[in-house]
Amino acid sequence: MCNFLHAAVHVVVLATQARALAAWLFAAYAAQDMDGIRSVLTEDVEWVIPGHQSSAVR
Repeated sequence: MCNFLHAAVHVVVLATQARALAAWLFAAYAAQDMDGIRSVLTEDVEWVIPGHQSSAVR
């Protein structure tokens, strides 16, 4: 497989995994599964919701 095609496949796989993780996170949030959410996030995660001010300490 050429390098370009290999890189393109890798990007598609990463995007698919990211979408699956995002869907799982929103489902866990809807179910109020905060322990489950915390289990897959790092301590420095920052949620950004368009239209809302960040409450993160900088």
